Amino acid sequence: MFASVPVTRRDFIAIAAMAAVPLLADAEPPLSDQSPKQLAYSRAKAAWDAFIRVYWAPRPKLFFKDGLRRLKVLDFWLTAHAWECVMDAHELFKTAETAKLVDDVYAGFCARERDWKKNPFNDDLMWWVMACMRAYRQTSKKIYLDRAQSTYDRVAENEIDGTLGGGMWWKSDEHKSKNACVNCPAIIGACELYQATRQRKYLDQAKAVYQWVCEKLFDPATGAVWDSMNLGGKVWKATFTYNQGTFIRSGMLLDKLCQLPEAADRSRKTINFLLGTLSPGGVMKGEGQGDGGAFKQIAIRALAEWIAEPSNQGKPSTRKIFDALSQNAEAAWENQSEGPLFGPDWHRAGMPPRRIECETDATAVSLLLTVARLHP
Repeated sequence: MFASVPVTRRDFIAIAAMAAVPLLADAEPPLSDQSPKQLAYSRAKAAWDAFIRVYWAPRPKLFFKDGLRRLKVLDFWLTAHAWECVMDAHELFKTAETAKLVDDVYAGFCARERDWKKNPFNDDLMWWVMACMRAYRQTSKKIYLDRAQSTYDRVAENEIDGTLGGGMWWKSDEHKSKNACVNCPAIIGACELYQATRQRKYLDQAKAVYQWVCEKLFDPATGAVWDSMNLGGKVWKATFTYNQGTFIRSGMLLDKLCQLPEAADRSRKTINFLLGTLSPGGVMKGEGQGDGGAFKQIAIRALAEWIAEPSNQGKPSTRKIFDALSQNAEAAWENQSEGPLFGPDWHRAGMPPRRIECETDATAVSLLLTVARLHP
């Protein structure tokens, strides 16, 4: 993914002033008489407070890469997911502080990344399209819609073509593969732009790209979504949690907009694959740190969208999905590190907190926030 931006001397001075702030603080123990919903909220609040304390720098509005505070800034695409975590918090807490933070993360990022055209990773840009559309829905501020629309339009115009039968290229500077990690987010971004603007071109593009993914990267027998197809037409059949998540959301949105029950059926198959094959013992597999640290967060967000969809309310399958998220949240909490902070593998005891990276912790924090918000 795109390299992180170095910290300037002015940034260094601002961050150095924070050196006296303790890295970790003890979270208040949960009360033994709390209800399950109250307990979920308490855990989410403790995880959120630690996340902001450890990784966020109010000046100059950036996230640290890890708990060591080595002045390494969270990179382009991972900042989008830290921003999504902030929006998860705002949906739960709905405070003036979280509302301000939604705007601050975007402002700080844009001050550092002034020209998004320099980033050759089209998936990075699609993650920001999705995040900007979510910020637009939360705030109704047109700045977010405008950025999402201009970014999507530029990439779609130049990076979707008929090579390999359709789809969007992964990178703009070398057309060597078409990947699920860019095509499925492009579908979601196009659907959400259609919902906001009612411009038919977005829906048409979403349907065309979705058809390509279904033909090239979806296994109808298992529900698995494979990673990518290279220029020679060879498919890399690796399965990562984030690709399952964005495919699930793609099918859900297209079914909602176009009444495509076959799309919803594919999403259900992929949910079963995600919560089965990719979740040994009922807990999603660890996928390391770095890029992999954010993968489960993307899958969690898709499952949360599925649960929140009005047409899915009251269905036994929806309750099973919530129970699966709750089981993952319990595993993450039980295997936490001091803070509480959370490593990449929720199956085993947490790693040293100073080694945990921002995007890795954000994934578990988003999970805990989501379970608290959706808890009946």
